[in-house]
Amino acid sequence: MTAVAAFKDACAKHGVKKVNAQVCGMLGGNDLSSLESVDLEGTYLGNRGLMALMDVIEQSPKFKKVDFSRQKIYNTDPLPDSVKGNTMLDRLIDLAKSHPNLNSIDLSGNPLSNLVARKLLGLATTNPRITAVGLDDTRVDAELIALISKKTHANKAESGGGDDGDDAGGFGNFNVTGPTEEDGAFGAATFNPGQGESGDNLSAPKKINRRKTVSGSSYDADAAKSFVPPNYPKSAEDAKVITGLLKENLLFSHLDDDGLSGCIGAMQHRLFQLDDEPLTEGEEGNSLFIIAEGKCDILKKGVKVAEKLEKSAFGELELMYDTPCVATVRVASDSCNVWQLDRETYKHIVVGASIRKRQAYEGLLATVPFLKELAVYERMQIADALSSDTWEPGQTIIKYDDEGQWMFLVVDGTVEVVGRDAAGAPVKVCEMGPGENFGELEFFNNHRCVADVKSLTKVKTAKINRKHFEMCLGPVIHILKRNQALPKYEYYRNILERGDQHST
Repeated sequence: MTAVAAFKDACAKHGVKKVNAQVCGMLGGNDLSSLESVDLEGTYLGNRGLMALMDVIEQSPKFKKVDFSRQKIYNTDPLPDSVKGNTMLDRLIDLAKSHPNLNSIDLSGNPLSNLVARKLLGLATTNPRITAVGLDDTRVDAELIALISKKTHANKAESGGGDDGDDAGGFGNFNVTGPTEEDGAFGAATFNPGQGESGDNLSAPKKINRRKTVSGSSYDADAAKSFVPPNYPKSAEDAKVITGLLKENLLFSHLDDDGLSGCIGAMQHRLFQLDDEPLTEGEEGNSLFIIAEGKCDILKKGVKVAEKLEKSAFGELELMYDTPCVATVRVASDSCNVWQLDRETYKHIVVGASIRKRQAYEGLLATVPFLKELAVYERMQIADALSSDTWEPGQTIIKYDDEGQWMFLVVDGTVEVVGRDAAGAPVKVCEMGPGENFGELEFFNNHRCVADVKSLTKVKTAKINRKHFEMCLGPVIHILKRNQALPKYEYYRNILERGDQHST
């Protein structure tokens, strides 16, 4: 079977509306048995198109190098309480585990963070065929990239070296001719199909431009931690609107309340008039803009390819990666009110927030009994996956008989655990303070919650969902279960012995 025929069949299977003609041209007349690589530079497929391509790779036993750089791949859903991962990435990692020759994966230029990088490190650790993993221009910490690089280099040395893969983390930088911000990553946008990139519907063949050397600025960790952002005055209503916009966007979705507050304060109001150009194609772009009122046209080489409407944003790619502007943004309404955030503030806040979160949570996790045996690196893995909540006195954090979905760590404040006696009457079990945890046994034993947990004071918690917890801590489940014998869990054991709780 030809690779083109297999790709077309896979596109139909995954719901791709229009088969990408450029990819078909790359596949040419190759038979599946002879295909070794596909170069996607300058071609944006979208997740469905990438899923289809992986079906082709799975059927190509000689395939060696996967290059999914600059494909706007995110590692997880942006909603704080979501546990939905990226199906395409999970599929890629599963494919790499079983494929007989695939040894090189390039995900550079995608907004990926440590959650996916941990999976890639696990892949390189368990599969010695993986000799190269590219993560340039992502959100992954340098320390983690170094660990992946060390492992892939070791794999390469053990396999006798050769030219099957580049150095890990060193595939080069992303291609500025790929997908652009027209995809409406921040909110409402309308498109003119056929005039620019449009996800799975990209079908017109075009020249493949080679990668240009473009990289994001590096920041000193100490400078990021001590950075004080500017604070521009704004009304409570303006702050509320900006908060809503930032929370909906993946660029800011991982920030805690302090990080969001810093970004909100640093947003500066700007007023543009009809035909003003906040960004000009090919020129330097140093700011992110969020449209509060009005609209803008997106033009490439003078041709309108999209519109940006209220609550949408532009300039995020230039802000993150120090690239020249990939398009011109021209005001299309009589006036346009926007909020502007400069690159230095964004990067310092994001980097600083990540460092502060890791330091705070890694220390907290070190006090949890069943996590003490973990290495610092492993606790950092959990710290990256934690999200925070604040509770007012008297609020219910976990409700009796609800499905056990989350493990909570008390960061600050005091909670009380209220169980049920044999007659079903409420009975106080214990109180917990900073450094203590609750909810973990319910989801590991797969049954409903055996107690209420309520805040006695104002409480700050960090939480991790069952799915993410198991992704991070699968190898140490036995440590958790061994700790069920601790006195803390006496009430819990009694409940299980009575058989009061049914499995979820």
